[in-house]
Amino acid sequence: MPPGMFIVIEGPDGCGKGTQIELLQKYMTEQLHLPVERVFDPGTSPLGLKLREMLLDKEVRLSPHMQAVMFSAARAALVEDIRHTIARGINVLSDRWWLSTWCYQSTDGVDTDAIAELHRTCSFGFDPSAWVYLAVDLHKLRKRKSDQKQGEEQKDRYESRDEVWYRTLLNAYGKAAACNSDFRKHARGEFVVINGDADPFVVHTEVVKSLVINCRPFAQHFANARI
Repeated sequence: MPPGMFIVIEGPDGCGKGTQIELLQKYMTEQLHLPVERVFDPGTSPLGLKLREMLLDKEVRLSPHMQAVMFSAARAALVEDIRHTIARGINVLSDRWWLSTWCYQSTDGVDTDAIAELHRTCSFGFDPSAWVYLAVDLHKLRKRKSDQKQGEEQKDRYESRDEVWYRTLLNAYGKAAACNSDFRKHARGEFVVINGDADPFVVHTEVVKSLVINCRPFAQHFANARI
């Protein structure tokens, strides 16, 4: 049995990752007839869930470097689960991977080479077959987050940041996504950028098209489903 694919949907909180993973999972299950499991970085594993709770709690004092270490530790636990899953021929879709640590923690001043070294050390450089980055406009992102959080009183460690910080964060994502960027020199797997500001179903169509073009295993399953 061939191993499953590991595909990551990336971008800042509020860019539409969850919606796109849900649509892609449904497409792969119903149209390509593939088994699919969904994971969240840094959550999903018991260790990841505990660390995530601490990482988001702004009352817990954590330096940016400590945050990077904790995200990497949580990801290391998740890697073991993903390896076992894809070895059984099951495909895995992940909400984020270490691009988010690269962008979020470097926005707070952590050296990107240190973040890359953490990934190599903690997760042995384990990367997806394909990265899909959802690029979004700052004002649309902030509006989505505001709509999602309407009625909720408390904001987490990152939601409480101001617009200047979010602008810097999106700039970090944009730089990392560029061809020949430092991030892409460290990361493995195909990397595609999709406009995440469009209607969710339009974005989904672009995600599928990009995977057919850039991810060979996905393209093979796509072709087989049409025979």
